[in-house]
Amino acid sequence: MDKDILGEWERSHSIMVAAILCDHNQPMHLQPRNDHHQG
Repeated sequence: MDKDILGEWERSHSIMVAAILCDHNQPMHLQPRNDHHQG
């Protein structure tokens, strides 16, 4: 895989994970709508 693409995916994934972790401390209505894609 192209390193640039992989790096971009890693950044996006890290941001997504951080958002999911943050959402655990937030009210339910603030959780991402695509949460069911997790795992």
